[in-house]
Amino acid sequence: MGKTVVLVLLLAIYISNQWSRYSFVYLGGVSTPECPSKVQGDICFMDDKQDSPLCETFECVGEQCKLCQQCYSDHRASFRNMRYGTCLDSKDYGFLVSYAYMTVFCFMGLFAGRISDLYSKRPIIFFASIGWSVFTVLQGLSEDYLTVFISRVGLGLCHAFSGPASYSLIAELYKPEERAGANGIYALGIYVGGGLSSLSLLMANEFGWRLSSFVIAASGLVSSFLFWVFSKQNDVEITAAEAPKRLGYLVTLRIILSNKIPVLLLTASPIRFVGGLAIGTFLPLFFKGKFPDQGNTYSVINAFIVSVGGAISAYLGGFIVDNLRDRDVRAPALVPAIGSLLAIVPFLGVLYSSNFYVAMFCLFVEYLVAECWFGPAISVLQNNVPGPAIGTAVSIQIFASGLVGSVAPVLLGSLDDGTVDTLRFYLALFVTMSYSITGFIFLYLARTIRLRSTSEYQQLLS
Repeated sequence: MGKTVVLVLLLAIYISNQWSRYSFVYLGGVSTPECPSKVQGDICFMDDKQDSPLCETFECVGEQCKLCQQCYSDHRASFRNMRYGTCLDSKDYGFLVSYAYMTVFCFMGLFAGRISDLYSKRPIIFFASIGWSVFTVLQGLSEDYLTVFISRVGLGLCHAFSGPASYSLIAELYKPEERAGANGIYALGIYVGGGLSSLSLLMANEFGWRLSSFVIAASGLVSSFLFWVFSKQNDVEITAAEAPKRLGYLVTLRIILSNKIPVLLLTASPIRFVGGLAIGTFLPLFFKGKFPDQGNTYSVINAFIVSVGGAISAYLGGFIVDNLRDRDVRAPALVPAIGSLLAIVPFLGVLYSSNFYVAMFCLFVEYLVAECWFGPAISVLQNNVPGPAIGTAVSIQIFASGLVGSVAPVLLGSLDDGTVDTLRFYLALFVTMSYSITGFIFLYLARTIRLRSTSEYQQLLS
């Protein structure tokens, strides 16, 4: 069975991974436009946010709060909106979508990376997928904060094992000059999964957030069994000349951290994730507050933007790098640098456009130029550390990216006062700084790669 089949199966697993991860964002972002509030923004935001009903059991004091609570009850908000159905406020949401998930995800990722360097990748990926499907079922059964918390922690635990094992397997299957393209195809899972997450808004409106969670879990179970049945690692023609030798953990770390190129990448990626996680976790809430009557329309258009726009960008990023690498060794760093810097303007257009469709068009442009970075960036790691260390290198990248990137949702959850203007300001600040700093680090990385290549060429001449 060929490596292309394995890559497609890995993509299916990754789609399930991302769908289960971000479904919480969209299932908690379902609007109830039939219930007007004095200020557009958080659930039933009234004169005093402390007297805003978080759920049907919330004890209101003011009369406006009671009327708003009754309106949400009449229109089945607890059936459609996960946050309202489990009584979560903005701080709860910010923590659950970030550190409740990311702390476990990042620390277990270090362990997972080491395991993927030492053992067969196939069972690691399979059992991880089964695990996150089970915890997605738990999400659908949640009644309160504690159950949602356990679900998020479990998802982080299981998701942690997917990335290092998958990227290590891709590095074994594909030659160095093919890896950026293969990574780009695998990265389509981020955007297809994100698009399906956006469609979860429609699913929740029609079938409720609980049944939507069960459907998402079923997709994970199906993809994991397909992977187990149809991808046998020993049936694939691996391009490596011999099986990778095992390295001690401290030796592996020393190899990775003594090389300036992966160190720069491991610096840029976490900063880039600050902007990405800010967009992924709070932009749906921004649109819910700014355009409350466009909930279903937003769900469909956003699904198209994330899946199609992101997928095109991810694929083209890898394709361009693989085709330019022979002519310019800086390509794996230049493409992410240019994409990050160019994406700032359209994202500001998303936030400050008064027309819903103009804002969505700007978001499509932002995805087209911004999401080209991940495949080329991972190829820098794969091509600048030895095979037996790739899983550990990827796990360090995921660890640093997750912990640093999670700063955005936590701070946004704390700073969010329920108004559109406040959320818009902080989204603009976080994303602009993230993209700008990342762009300049990638430019410096490009210069470093060129100097390294020039030095090696001169050594060959001598």
